[in-house]
Amino acid sequence: MSATACARGPRLGTFEGQPAIFMRLQDGTDAVTTPEGYAAVVATGCVGAWLLNSAGRSGLMYVRTEEPGLMSAVSRLRSVAALVSGADRDEQTGYRSGDRRDLRPCNLYLEPRRGRRAALQVPGWDFLPTA
Repeated sequence: MSATACARGPRLGTFEGQPAIFMRLQDGTDAVTTPEGYAAVVATGCVGAWLLNSAGRSGLMYVRTEEPGLMSAVSRLRSVAALVSGADRDEQTGYRSGDRRDLRPCNLYLEPRRGRRAALQVPGWDFLPTA
């Protein structure tokens, strides 16, 4: 499903007594972040819909958005959590509460990338694909 097929704009509200931005996902649930977190996503040029995306066999779900201007449909998808947290290519984002729809900076933390993609990270080899 493309981002434009389920596009809904951000809605301002409160979450746990704090200002929050809610984005409707294609399954009818909401992802939540702070106004600052949403501004970090928009600053990257990603202004489309947010999508709930499966990670394959692991069954984990991630909230993603499309980055405009890239050629491949796969490479256009960016993790909203990584955009909000400012993760580098050698870092991955974790979720303190375990709720992958809670994209508030206070719920996100960064850790060194593990697994296959971490093994591909060779200093100075910037031509390798990013997550």
